[in-house]
Amino acid sequence: MLMLRAASQSGGPGFASARQVLDAAAGQLQREADGSAPLLSRTLAELYGEIGDPRAAVGLMQRYADGARAEGNLRRLAEANLALAAYHAQLGERDKAQAAVRDAKSYFDADRARHPKQLAELAGVDAALLREAGRRDEAMQRLRSAIAQLTALFGADNGEIATLQHNLAVHALEAGDVDGAVKALDEAERVLAASGRSRSVVAIATLGLRAAVALRRGDAAGAERQWREAVDWQRRDYGPSLALAAIELNLGRLIMAGSRFSEAMPILDRALAVAAPLAGESSAVTIMLRQSRAIGLMAEGRLAEARAEIEGTLKSAQAAFGERHPYVGLGLVAWSQILLAQGDPVGAKQALDASESMLRAAGPAGAPHLAELGPTRELIDEALRARTPTQP
Repeated sequence: MLMLRAASQSGGPGFASARQVLDAAAGQLQREADGSAPLLSRTLAELYGEIGDPRAAVGLMQRYADGARAEGNLRRLAEANLALAAYHAQLGERDKAQAAVRDAKSYFDADRARHPKQLAELAGVDAALLREAGRRDEAMQRLRSAIAQLTALFGADNGEIATLQHNLAVHALEAGDVDGAVKALDEAERVLAASGRSRSVVAIATLGLRAAVALRRGDAAGAERQWREAVDWQRRDYGPSLALAAIELNLGRLIMAGSRFSEAMPILDRALAVAAPLAGESSAVTIMLRQSRAIGLMAEGRLAEARAEIEGTLKSAQAAFGERHPYVGLGLVAWSQILLAQGDPVGAKQALDASESMLRAAGPAGAPHLAELGPTRELIDEALRARTPTQP
């Protein structure tokens, strides 16, 4: 902790963000490793994970895991794998995340009564992986069971419950259950206040999800105001992070939906400059940022750049999440629009048909996007009719 204190005091005048403190402490750890290095590696990894830099967290936590493995300390190794599972999931590295979940479960399941907190955290990671695999009902049940278990053991104000309630709200909103999402958000905010975490990263994420609820209810102005507040809060308190990039993604897409492309593009570019180095190309945030940026480039008439952007993004989405994942379906919408703008309505129709099929298969999660296909399909049909020779 002395290292963290020294780092926090060496960042120049004024307030140092959490990111600046962690970067300085991590650098100092590399220079001055001693007997406390394993514990400090874990502490720094958890703090990087908290502020939304899973790639930095993976490196430090893997160092901790390697030390635990060398010592034969199975408990420490299981705890490291639990954390690594969450970080790999955020990076879109599903195979690594699932392997880490299995390794952690094999230890904690052996004595479930002694490890309720760790098993609840595993449920959260499991739910995220189930969500990406399209098994939303199982994911939500996993979260509800974990919430009930923590409540029974530690009371309704346990801080971990706030994170699980937030995650449950995400699933509910994507499933089209707006009232269910609001109920979960209300409980998350109550627990955050009761546990003294009203300024935490989870609190910011909850505000961002309130914005998504506002947008789903047709209040675009309210959603924009809340997302801007969340962006300012995240940047001020925690600095550049994947969490910040995710909020800016939502804000940029909302502004772009209002055809304010010149205002949206700098937001998306700034977010992408953070997300790509921190999380890589397989991250869902990076994928969606590139898809959005491709649409912006097309609107600006930069079709060659837009095409290159969406081609690369589709490959990343297919490799990370599978050929028919909704992320691929959303990318095909942009691909369809670009093909149409380049004078290929036949290719555009094929891409849009494939997109519609994927989004329908996604159920409630794809439903809001299906409504957005209509204008593009009308333009394609008009272009196809114009190419069909009229009969004399």
